[in-house]
Amino acid sequence: FRFLQNLMLVHGHYCYYRIAYSIQYFFYKNTAMTLPLFLYGFQSLFSAQTLFDSWYEYPYREAQRCA
Repeated sequence: FRFLQNLMLVHGHYCYYRIAYSIQYFFYKNTAMTLPLFLYGFQSLFSAQTLFDSWYEYPYREAQRCA
């Protein structure tokens, strides 16, 4: 049990790093997908016209799910 404190410190650091990285990736992914749609809304005068067809969004969602 004398190495337990060091073991918890190292694995806790790795766990914290993985969680922080996944949260950053989550925000990046949502920003990368939402910002073009938001900016296109100004160009189309918010007419409910879509920028991406659903056919183009499907591979993006599948790639994000597998990553």
